Amino acid sequence: EFARFVCTNFILYLRKSRSDDPNETVEEVLSKHEARLQDFMERKYGFRIPEENIYREVCSAESIADREKMKEVLLRIEDSNIKAVIVADVPRLSRGDLGDCNTIINSFRYSRTLVMTDSMTFDLEDKRDRQYFQDELLRGAYYLDYIKEVLRKGREGAVQNRGCFIGAKAPYG
Repeated sequence: EFARFVCTNFILYLRKSRSDDPNETVEEVLSKHEARLQDFMERKYGFRIPEENIYREVCSAESIADREKMKEVLLRIEDSNIKAVIVADVPRLSRGDLGDCNTIINSFRYSRTLVMTDSMTFDLEDKRDRQYFQDELLRGAYYLDYIKEVLRKGREGAVQNRGCFIGAKAPYG
């Protein structure tokens, strides 16, 4: 289906907030994601995404407003020459609130830009694809909220039960 397009019609978006393995840096994890997705593109479509179309973002910001590379991607997809954005998985696009999810859905839908992972392609003009995509975005947002709650309870428990200090700078004395 993409035979008539060239590598410059695609964007690769990579975002990672922390490494999966404590022995790996965030950059190493991003590199693994990039290699996996580039191999997928080469196998499936016969080309790799050029460097100028790769957006790497290392941040844990929840809001699009705090993610410079994501804002650049959203601007780029307004160009009708961009046909798809490739991501490791849907929640990499956003773990923000419903407003951010809606911004992403509408940006891809109305620009007619596909969202691709190595396991599925989403056409957000299609109602079923849009619903599944929205569910994936929300699942990522709910997961983030859950993790933040678990971490908060752990910090509070450490303070209350063990007298640990959890501030940014330890008190003197």
